[in-house]
Amino acid sequence: MTETYLYSHYHDLPLSASFYPGIDRQKGVTLIYFHGGGLIYGDRDDLPTPYIQLLNDQGYHLLTVDYPLMPEASLDSIMDSLNTAISWFNAEYNGTLGLASADYCLFGRSAGAYLSLFLAHQQLDLSLKGVISFYGYDKLDYPAFNQPSTYYKKYPAVPFMTVHQLSQGKPRAQASINERFPIYLSYRQTGQWVKQLIGKKTVTDFSLSNSDLRALPPTFLAASHDDQDVPFEISNKMAQLIPSAYFYQVSQLPHDFDADPKNPLGQAAYRELIHWLDQLH
Repeated sequence: MTETYLYSHYHDLPLSASFYPGIDRQKGVTLIYFHGGGLIYGDRDDLPTPYIQLLNDQGYHLLTVDYPLMPEASLDSIMDSLNTAISWFNAEYNGTLGLASADYCLFGRSAGAYLSLFLAHQQLDLSLKGVISFYGYDKLDYPAFNQPSTYYKKYPAVPFMTVHQLSQGKPRAQASINERFPIYLSYRQTGQWVKQLIGKKTVTDFSLSNSDLRALPPTFLAASHDDQDVPFEISNKMAQLIPSAYFYQVSQLPHDFDADPKNPLGQAAYRELIHWLDQLH
């Protein structure tokens, strides 16, 4: 049974976490999960149920976490909120969640994987056992993120007023892809996505260096050779620099190759992830 907890607020916006306990709370590592969506849309419970069930059945707990979305919140605010979520877990793993161990991995898909990698670099926490990056990225200065995207320019252009109307309002932690994808699409069509993310800061402020990657804990990477959104070469480079990296690769599949849990290749990725997690003990 899923449990829901309030871990913080961003201004007046409640920030919650969903907890999916494994089969035995006295054993197992917790995966703290951050969703994708270009930091603009998505929600904390977007991981398909069959994958959650598979992880739980193998003894792994899952904590899925809200964060305030762009453009109503800054990237700084997103990072601060997720650091608060990690601190909440460290304080509440036993008394509130009933877990015997504070051991955890940071887990994300796409933008959530970027957040996981960046926050893992910031953590000086012996309870952090690993990072799980499904089609993520380590920094924001890649040309693919800062130039008009050839792939996204195939879509009809999004008028500026549409973006303006969709991005006005109170901060939020959940938004459907149908509602907010036009914002992301416009940013990628015009090469403005990173500029909108970082505001007055620089890409270096929100990027990992090669030496940062070499200092990361054991990391599971998964990506498709044919990723149309985040170039495959990014995961490949990380796999070569992170000392204890395992790289799961697929071909002829899109960016979010695990979106359909009925696809055997998606299922295989999570079985391989569980095998990797088993080796962390």
